[in-house]
Amino acid sequence: MNKFTESTVEEAALSWFESLGYAVLNGPEISPGGDTLPPTLSQRGRESYSDVVLVRRLRTALGRINPNIPEDALEDTVRKVLRSEHPSLIENNRLFHRYITDGVPVEYASAPSPRPSPTGRGGSEAEGEGLRRWGTVRR
Repeated sequence: MNKFTESTVEEAALSWFESLGYAVLNGPEISPGGDTLPPTLSQRGRESYSDVVLVRRLRTALGRINPNIPEDALEDTVRKVLRSEHPSLIENNRLFHRYITDGVPVEYASAPSPRPSPTGRGGSEAEGEGLRRWGTVRR
């Protein structure tokens, strides 16, 4: 009988993600202090092992997928993703699921329109900065 191990599942998952176009890196390549590349070429994604989210990659992906969103709104999106809003793990998981499926609601001032608004001021837009496939802006 064949033994089904964790490494069998891991290798299959990594192969599947790679076939979908994801970059696959080994643990030492993204671990703190385990990176053997020079700092300019470093792909290290975390400062400590307690960092669950690779923040630099999250920030880069959100900016790439939402190029018309102001930097402040992207930073607000990152803060919301990293922050636990509820004392309950279940509620936090539900909230994160909503972020992935519906986007992260972020409010920011829109650029002035060539036509004056009725109030004569720039507007404000509430956008959902998507995390879906590292997202799309949702309205």
